[in-house]
Amino acid sequence: TKINVCLNNRCKKFFTSQKFTRAKFHSDQCRAAYARDAKMWEIAQLKLMKNDNMILIDERTVGIGKLKFFDALLLNKKNDKVVAMIEFSFSEIDEKSLKWNHMREKISKNLNYLYNNSKINHAFLINKNGNIFEWDVKKKIHGKEIKRLPEIKDLVQSNLSIDKYIRQLIDLKKKRI
Repeated sequence: TKINVCLNNRCKKFFTSQKFTRAKFHSDQCRAAYARDAKMWEIAQLKLMKNDNMILIDERTVGIGKLKFFDALLLNKKNDKVVAMIEFSFSEIDEKSLKWNHMREKISKNLNYLYNNSKINHAFLINKNGNIFEWDVKKKIHGKEIKRLPEIKDLVQSNLSIDKYIRQLIDLKKKRI
């Protein structure tokens, strides 16, 4: 038998498969979670990456470890500074949803923590319909729906920069895809 690692980024468990030696996931739940993640990344790329000066990075894959409150971070391509945090919601969450207040408070709390430590001022939530909601610590915006992402010049640069080694890893991963 061959020992495999579950392809789901949130799992990464080791497993063996007696029937299929080419198995990529240790369970159907991991397979479904991986598909949901892939769909959200596709939506995020379409909605957020219209600006060539920004890079969207999956924090779990890169393994920075400092920003574990959010799913991804938005990076200024020119100076490798983090400009915003991104949270994905696999539901149709919006201001009318029952979960909205909980999600709004969670993002506000985590963003305030990152603002105090690294001066990260912005966060965005993207739901499965592609709606974008904005958080801004300085302007005291907590979950306002916006049509498109602000320009890079309108986003506050944090004092957290991504190491050049990590940036090279990201570029290598993009070339492989």
